[in-house]
Amino acid sequence: MARIWLIARHHFLFEARKKTFWVLLFSLPLLLALSVGIGMLGERLNRQVTRLGYVDPSGFLTDTTLDNEDAVLQQFDTAVAAQSALENEEIDAYYVLAVDFETSRNAEFVYITAVPYQVQFAFEDMVRRNHLADYPPAVAERALARVAVTVFALDQNRNFNAEPTLSDFLPLFVAVIVAFLAMTTSGYLMEVLVKEKENRTMEIVVSSVSAGKLMTGKILGGVGIAALQLLVWLGCLVAAVLIGRATGVSWLMELNPRWRDILQMVIVSVPVFLFLASFFTAVGSMMTESSDAQQMGGIAFMVMFAPFFMVPAIVENPQGWLALVLSFLPPTAVTTFALRMLVMSIPWWQVFVSFAISLVCALGMALLAAKAFRLGMLHYGKPLRPAQLFGRAATNG
Repeated sequence: MARIWLIARHHFLFEARKKTFWVLLFSLPLLLALSVGIGMLGERLNRQVTRLGYVDPSGFLTDTTLDNEDAVLQQFDTAVAAQSALENEEIDAYYVLAVDFETSRNAEFVYITAVPYQVQFAFEDMVRRNHLADYPPAVAERALARVAVTVFALDQNRNFNAEPTLSDFLPLFVAVIVAFLAMTTSGYLMEVLVKEKENRTMEIVVSSVSAGKLMTGKILGGVGIAALQLLVWLGCLVAAVLIGRATGVSWLMELNPRWRDILQMVIVSVPVFLFLASFFTAVGSMMTESSDAQQMGGIAFMVMFAPFFMVPAIVENPQGWLALVLSFLPPTAVTTFALRMLVMSIPWWQVFVSFAISLVCALGMALLAAKAFRLGMLHYGKPLRPAQLFGRAATNG
């Protein structure tokens, strides 16, 4: 066991000391921060303030505070003055309240170019607030609250808001993180194995440690690299959320994760990642050139994201045979669970079945990687064929 940890520690430190590793480590958070920052900057640059006028001959409006930072309110004595200001482009629109507005509730809205509906809602809420000024605060707050539509899907044990939020897509975000971790770890594992076979370092190492322990150590080293990446990325994400909330970013203020879904995604992802790490270790043991190993890695990632090409079938029937089969296959389990969580709550038994299948496959793939390494040593300079790996070597003709 000590030798396994020694190998894992060596590979972890060897990779962590590379400058390229740290560049790659912070490239994703920086790219996301740059994308979000450009989006926020563009939104602020394109922000337009609506100049809204109103005429209130009866003096009904005593509280003229608008709950909208993108609107400025200006009072006019007569409709003629408001119309003149509109034609001179001093305001964008104006309201004219009737003289008997308190009883008739009649008003006129005048504009040349349509103004944002959020500004109209803000003015209407202000009028309602004045109507309810004599009521208790609790009653007024309840009356001012807009209708919030929530759809309950009883057969899927899930409720949906009228408009999707960032919280609904967090499982997909977890799937993307797992894919990025697998991508970076696979490149490291395959590159190390191919290079060590090329410079014949393996022949020296196997004289003091078995193939199984060597492969286990390499896989654990790759898992350690992935864990470091995950910690840094999560730290950057938490910092981004806290900064966004502090600066008043609305879609971050409304972030309310469904922790049940997040926990299920973590449970499913851990053995899937171990399976992928073992798979790429086996691939690296079979190949003799880095380019061949990278090709195999590309094919594996296409398989991982295959459920995205079947979104209609999965979303329309998340409990169908296709969705269940893809949920139980290690390469497609993470992305399939993430897609199904968009429309339903996943039963716990499916999570644990997927966990068990992926864990068994990960252990089997680790053993296969050790066998591939041993056979690869006997076929120095030649790629190992799958038939040879599974004990079905073709006879020489």
